[in-house]
Amino acid sequence: MNERNRHRRDRVFLFALGVALMGILPGAALAQSTDAVPSDGDVQEGVPEITSPYGAYLAGLSATLSRDMLVAADYMATALQGAPDDPEILNRSFALFLGEGRLEEARPLAHRLMELNQDHLTANLLLSIDGIADEDWDAALNYLEAMPERGLGSLLKPLLSAWIAFGRGDQEEARQILDAELSNNGVEFLRHVHGALVAELSGDVEAASLAYEKAIATSSAPSLRLAWIAGNFYERHGRSEEAAALYRRFVDDGRGATIMAPLLRRAERGEEADAAIADVRAGAA
Repeated sequence: MNERNRHRRDRVFLFALGVALMGILPGAALAQSTDAVPSDGDVQEGVPEITSPYGAYLAGLSATLSRDMLVAADYMATALQGAPDDPEILNRSFALFLGEGRLEEARPLAHRLMELNQDHLTANLLLSIDGIADEDWDAALNYLEAMPERGLGSLLKPLLSAWIAFGRGDQEEARQILDAELSNNGVEFLRHVHGALVAELSGDVEAASLAYEKAIATSSAPSLRLAWIAGNFYERHGRSEEAAALYRRFVDDGRGATIMAPLLRRAERGEEADAAIADVRAGAA
């Protein structure tokens, strides 16, 4: 896989995870680039070098408690080199690499964690979304089926199952999965927003519009991501004033103003907007 495709696949994972968790986890970030992620050889200025694996592990824990996740990930990488089979170091390194967007380092750890624990939620999630990004639907489904159906798994499994069905060309099955699995009041808005994305990518503008409206209505407070995706749809279908109203909420109260202010200006000017989600790989959530 060339560098461009690897970069795109990393963005797909980060984007898809964020879309999947919109409204579930506070602060779920918008799609992010890994351009700024330090390479393996980068050394953070002022960080003492520790060669002992367990010394590095303890230093990584300390950095984690201090919320210095970049430094924590670097220390865990050092610990991992010295103790590559330690399950605790494997788990913590994997989590920190994911959190820092260092997905090329996280992927081999995902496979190793699966050898220790077949139903490891995040390892299965990463490898399943890799399958979706590569359009390897069988691999994506296999990893997804190994994911536990507890906690976030109970939400992520039907969401990704629907997108795998859609990727295989079965739009009706995708809708049925969303309707059957995500109809309780706690996550009903997720059914509507993903139903809207499926409808939009299927070319059913009317169904997408209705679903976006329901997603906003059933969300206790529209998340920044939901406002971004719905507003983008409105902009592209002659409803710039409605898009601007969504964006303005976040600009006026300061939430996500840095992201939303340019979108608000574009909507107010009636300028053309590109689709936020253009294919199943970006919508997989």
